Amino acid sequence: MKIYLDFVGTIVEQSDEKIGRVNFGCFEIIKKLQDAGHSFILNTSYTGKDLENALRLINEESWMFFKNRHTEDLEIKPILDVVKLKIQPDSWDWDEMIKNKTIFIDDYSNDIPLKKCCMGWGNMVNWEEIDKQFIVHKIY
Repeated sequence: MKIYLDFVGTIVEQSDEKIGRVNFGCFEIIKKLQDAGHSFILNTSYTGKDLENALRLINEESWMFFKNRHTEDLEIKPILDVVKLKIQPDSWDWDEMIKNKTIFIDDYSNDIPLKKCCMGWGNMVNWEEIDKQFIVHKIY
């Protein structure tokens, strides 16, 4: 499947800072999806330095974050594809996602599981719940 991955509210919390705190569980599930052969496209409105910082967090700092939490030597493959202009995410509808072979992991997707931010404000993607759904729908 092709997975469009949002940044703010998905990988990191909503925050008044430039980049909020990492959303718990996101890197583990991205790793599972990568290992299952799915491809990622970063779907964000970030540009310039903000985009560079987002990609650095995903592609470099995520590895260190992941390594510090696990004993095995695991590495997240770089996410290099980025949309030129953010695409409005589709609804979190399993019939449509399977039919179109496309998933939008984005806090703005209608009906996507959300949870309250821990340190920032608003809601963010609930990776724990999404993980359960990926297993049920045999995404990995």
